Amino acid sequence: MNPHLFDYNEFSDQCSKLPERSATGEVKLKVAGMYEPTYEKYVQEAAANITRALHQDLNTETKKEHKALLKDGVDKVVKYLESTSNTKTSDSWRKLRRAMVIYYTAAGLGSEAKQIAGTENPAGLKDQAHKPKKRKRLNTVTDEIFDAMYFDCEDRQDTVSMTLMRLARELGLRPAEALGVEMLDFDIPNMTMSIYIEGAKKTKRGQQNKAEQRGIDRILHVPINKELIEAIKTAQDLTPNEIKAAQERIRRAAARLYPHSQRRFCLYSLRYTMGSNLKKKYLNRKDGAKMVAAVIGHKCTSSMSEYGNIKSGASTGTPIADAETLAQVVDDRAAKYGLAEGAKVNPRKVLSAEAVNKRDQVRQPSRRDIAMRQTETYTAADGKAISDRLQRSDNTIPAVDHK
Repeated sequence: MNPHLFDYNEFSDQCSKLPERSATGEVKLKVAGMYEPTYEKYVQEAAANITRALHQDLNTETKKEHKALLKDGVDKVVKYLESTSNTKTSDSWRKLRRAMVIYYTAAGLGSEAKQIAGTENPAGLKDQAHKPKKRKRLNTVTDEIFDAMYFDCEDRQDTVSMTLMRLARELGLRPAEALGVEMLDFDIPNMTMSIYIEGAKKTKRGQQNKAEQRGIDRILHVPINKELIEAIKTAQDLTPNEIKAAQERIRRAAARLYPHSQRRFCLYSLRYTMGSNLKKKYLNRKDGAKMVAAVIGHKCTSSMSEYGNIKSGASTGTPIADAETLAQVVDDRAAKYGLAEGAKVNPRKVLSAEAVNKRDQVRQPSRRDIAMRQTETYTAADGKAISDRLQRSDNTIPAVDHK
């Protein structure tokens, strides 16, 4: 860390005095609300790139010389930032810009930081670098696939991977949450045990303002399971690096065992499968959406739409969240679709015809589409979308009026 920059506490104090937005549209610096390791990483990345832009070492003897060097070279830094637009993805380019804004802010150069923050990416979408296309994630894990992957880890004596797979399958947690799993107590008469999971998706901004919090801590009740107990004990001694290394080993094992599969198994596959099972069991019950979100670790019910499919789920082997955990969840699905609070939400009925058409236009109509279209089982929006696709396929099926 450059001694001429603010330390973390000084930086936080300076950022707390900055307004979050401007009524006049002026560029404002949104650099507050980060943890100390994040701040240090941004500063290191910016320092390396600013050094390349200025062709000069930033380790000056005095703070005054350091500020003068940065102030005089801000135009070069902006040009350097623009020149990287063709070699970086859109996300990577914005991250570099943010790092430079933070560095200049930490050096006490607020106006120059605003100049950098106002720099737009000059490269069009076609000219920007793009990440290589990844194989899609497997979203439904059968017992056969889980056993094959688990026994492969066992043959390789990969205890860490076995532990993470067991936790993800039984609790549906995120890989990073394995570090915060604890046993609470046992209910012998009901043969269940209580488990505490510390949520992973929590930011400093979320801790300061509960309304902006994303993940939640939760207590789940599950049947007493000896293998799960052993996995929780093992997980308490793991480190973040060990978890990342295990995820990579699991990825390579999946590629070796299923080389021709279009979808690859990973730890998140087990989380998605848990989401499907929870939806199958609870979604049609009163406050079932809250139960699904609580077990998965989401604060809002609208977030659960990304996890799992009720059609592929099984209604057995799912945890139950306690009352305190359920109380943290906000049912915001009605607000998302512009309906009255507490209204029952059926996305198939509230989606516009344009949205349904956009969702379905990438695929050709199936026989099921045609049959459903003829029997008027689909909603009006779905019916119109299918009719459009049938017309594009030169299929002559008479239109059906939907009420």
